[in-house]
Amino acid sequence: MPELYQKLGFGTAGLTSMKTYGSVIRLLETAFNSGITHFDTAPLYGQGYAEDLVGRFIKNKRHKLTITTKFGLGSAKPLTVPVAFALPLNYYRKALKKAPPPVQQGQIEPVTPALLPYRRITTTEIHNSLTQSLKRLQTNYIDYYFLHEGLPGFLDQDAHQYLLDQQQKGHIRFLGVATGSQNLLTLTPGELLKWDVLQYEAGSGGLQLKQQFPGKQHFIHSCLKDLNSRSIPPGITENIGGYKLAAYAKDPGNNKLLFSTRRLEILKQNLEGFKGYIQ
Repeated sequence: MPELYQKLGFGTAGLTSMKTYGSVIRLLETAFNSGITHFDTAPLYGQGYAEDLVGRFIKNKRHKLTITTKFGLGSAKPLTVPVAFALPLNYYRKALKKAPPPVQQGQIEPVTPALLPYRRITTTEIHNSLTQSLKRLQTNYIDYYFLHEGLPGFLDQDAHQYLLDQQQKGHIRFLGVATGSQNLLTLTPGELLKWDVLQYEAGSGGLQLKQQFPGKQHFIHSCLKDLNSRSIPPGITENIGGYKLAAYAKDPGNNKLLFSTRRLEILKQNLEGFKGYIQ
């Protein structure tokens, strides 16, 4: 079922925690060669280095895949250290940090995420962020450009018009909002009139969002965050990650499904399981 493979997307937030440039490229190439043609990134991920890595990876295959990047949550400074040196430096810096205290065992009460506080997002901020993202990604257009952990009402009126102008010029194909489902559920259809995509976490809020905004594309992230979920049938004991991806893919309301890993063997295992469960 090739159409189900087209729903898969790979998240790149963890790439800059990997040790070497070669290991990152091998991971991305394996994902692509296994049928994944959508990659999600943001300036915030590794302070611009994740976008830089994705840009290097897509250089000779841009027309074969789609990219999401984001704006509105700060912009990365110009990269001063070559990525081949920045990755091992960051890897060893994190390794030398003191390990956090162990988590206390026992009953953990669920925490309700807080709603986003207002922050103003201006045309200048968006222009600078878009310009730098295009440069790091080595492309002249972005398929999906998402407001990162923000709401449409945060944008100045001219800022929203700037995005629409960039869309008209072909620098952006689709506009979206990427935040928690609890924030998206506070919106009305009118507030999302000129927005094409909603991206939010896997979980119970998705069904209500699809009912509330049936005309939007729905991108689901963190699809493999909870592999001990009680939603797994008792008979499914092997490759639960592949099973969950297949289950999300079979839902016609899900347009893209995002997952990530830094381990090549886990990526292969999840994709092999996915292939088996969609047969």
